[in-house]
Amino acid sequence: MTFIKHDVRDDMTGVMSRYKIDWAIHAAFVISVIQDIRLLDDIDLKGTINFHKACEQLGIKNVMQVSSTTAYGGHKDNPALLTEDLPLRGNDDFPYGKNKAVLENTIVKEFREKHPEVNYTVVRPCFVCGPHFYKNPLGRHLMKKIGSQRLTVQLGYRYYAEAPDYGPDWGLRFAITFLFPKG
Repeated sequence: MTFIKHDVRDDMTGVMSRYKIDWAIHAAFVISVIQDIRLLDDIDLKGTINFHKACEQLGIKNVMQVSSTTAYGGHKDNPALLTEDLPLRGNDDFPYGKNKAVLENTIVKEFREKHPEVNYTVVRPCFVCGPHFYKNPLGRHLMKKIGSQRLTVQLGYRYYAEAPDYGPDWGLRFAITFLFPKG
């Protein structure tokens, strides 16, 4: 596996053409909150467009888009369990999730329709919480309260593309994290 440092807002075809790529994975995205929303959108959306253009021009047949469960958005009318058939609505007050929803509903959808011969995979991982989760922008956005108790609740499904013969094909993870911030 080769990792390349390259601004995703610039054309990627030249960089990617140096290698014989059979799988391309797009995971470049701005998670932290930056004040310049236009710059954030430019990185997230233009980067995704450039990635797909390069994959198209180079004829890459296996493409993976790393999205996020935040693409569903945190909406009161969401069901308790999120499934693949639910609309991706993001939240306007959380650009990361909003942009994930926008790109899946437009760029990714258009690429998949135009290139049905491409083995295209979208993964929407959920976030793992650490002791300082409440200090980062995502943590503050996703944090819920019951009374005065801060907590996060997560449910995640995983399909294992490769597993030992004796291993499972899939897994389910549920977590409740109680947060006790200092100060």
